[in-house]
Amino acid sequence: MKKVCIPKLLLLLVLNMLTASYLLSQQTTINFISSSAIIANPERGWYDDYYSHTDGSSLSTNYHPLSKKELIANRENDKITLILRLFYLHEFLDQNSVSETYLSKI
Repeated sequence: MKKVCIPKLLLLLVLNMLTASYLLSQQTTINFISSSAIIANPERGWYDDYYSHTDGSSLSTNYHPLSKKELIANRENDKITLILRLFYLHEFLDQNSVSETYLSKI
C-alpha cells in the first residue's frame, strides 16, 4: 500500500491551479489620457458635511432630512461623492437611549 502525504498533494494542487490561472489569464493594456478636469471619485475626495442637533442644543442647526435633489446636485455640479453626516444628541445626554423617533430620522 502506497503512503500519500496530504500536504504535498494539496501543495501540488494549489501550484497547478495558480499556474493554470496565470497561463489562462488575459492581459489588457489601458492607456489613460492626462486631464485637469474634476473627476468624481466615489471612494475619496471632496465631501460636504451636514450637522444635525437635537433639542437641548444651543446651536441652531436642528435636524433636517437630506434631499435627493441636493445630493444629486452635489454630485453632478460639484463632483462631490461623499457626505459626512454628524448627529449631535444633546437631548439624550441624561438618558440611557435615543428615542425611536430620532433613530428613525438617523
